[in-house]
Amino acid sequence: MTDFAKAVLQWETSSGMYFEVGTRHGGRESPRALGMTPDGVLAAAFTATSPNGHPNALFAATEDPGVACITDGDTGVRWDGSDSVFLTAGGIDAVQAIKRSGIGELRPLVDVLHDQGVDIFLYNTAGFDLVNYERGRVGWQSDELVFEATAGGTGTLRNARISALNIFLSPSNGPGLQVTGAAGQVILAPQSLNQQLRLHGDLDTGTGPGVVLASSELIGTTGTQTIAAVEASIGQGGTAGYTMLFVNATENTVGDGTNPQLLLDIRRNNIPRFGIDRDGVMIGGFMRSTALTGPSFAINYQNHNTWFDCDTDTAGGDITVTVNQGQSGAVAHFAKKGTGGDVVFAAGSGVTLRGNTTLAPENGVAGVYYVSASEAIVFGEV
Repeated sequence: MTDFAKAVLQWETSSGMYFEVGTRHGGRESPRALGMTPDGVLAAAFTATSPNGHPNALFAATEDPGVACITDGDTGVRWDGSDSVFLTAGGIDAVQAIKRSGIGELRPLVDVLHDQGVDIFLYNTAGFDLVNYERGRVGWQSDELVFEATAGGTGTLRNARISALNIFLSPSNGPGLQVTGAAGQVILAPQSLNQQLRLHGDLDTGTGPGVVLASSELIGTTGTQTIAAVEASIGQGGTAGYTMLFVNATENTVGDGTNPQLLLDIRRNNIPRFGIDRDGVMIGGFMRSTALTGPSFAINYQNHNTWFDCDTDTAGGDITVTVNQGQSGAVAHFAKKGTGGDVVFAAGSGVTLRGNTTLAPENGVAGVYYVSASEAIVFGEV
């Protein structure tokens, strides 16, 4: 019998280790499938080859090309003989289901043949069109794990949302959390109007700072580069008011004052230039004051860090400035106006005053710097 197709029901002849239910063909006859037909309805078929030519395939009869379970081929479901089952596509084991320590795991795998990671795609478009699509992607890109929304062709790039009671992003080592945006802009905003955006630093016993706004090195050659700006468009009415910058220290308990207690600390090269302490007193810096027109004036703790215009013409002679005890590091500035006399600096009770104590040149400028609470230096055009 040369040309034949037949059914086989027998013990397997070479080893006798299993009972065989199958088909045979020869000559010009083609291979036949072995069907499973509960109640006369074909439910599934074992075929000699799959549509791709791979052997040992099982196809559901109600699908075309069917749901394949290929035990030895490039595409389908493969069992490795142990506790693993692989979802294989094109010769690549893409997903592995494995039992480890009594727990089931489902893991995407690395394409060892092409030395690249296997991506997981979640499509927002029908038909798995690889040209015109909208999809989410999870996968490895170089040495970075990437979660992204992508689009191609006529597809539209969509938003991504992570929603939960609390969301924790925890870099395992160093300041590794980075947010980047398109067109050089990052916007952090509440979900809706009239909600707060809070940046929270958890210092506890640390010395901080808790929240840092930082920039890379400024290397521009023209214009003014601005590190941070507080901007708002005001269109109020009625009795409404506004505050551009609100600073509030809720003092439950405070230290003994050994270290500064400041509401504001402005520095250059980490050297304090200007500050405001917890009582609202300015430390360092200066502000322009009303003109001094009387013959005498005393500077004290309250009016340190001020710029004084000394009008000697109106005073009709010298203006004497008495330097009383003050605060270490404080500076007071004086500008002489007119030719009616000089600005003369005198030491108050318990104060040692050093330097040339007479400011004589018209429009000259001098300063009084407190080395300590009881010692001051006069400097400038004196």
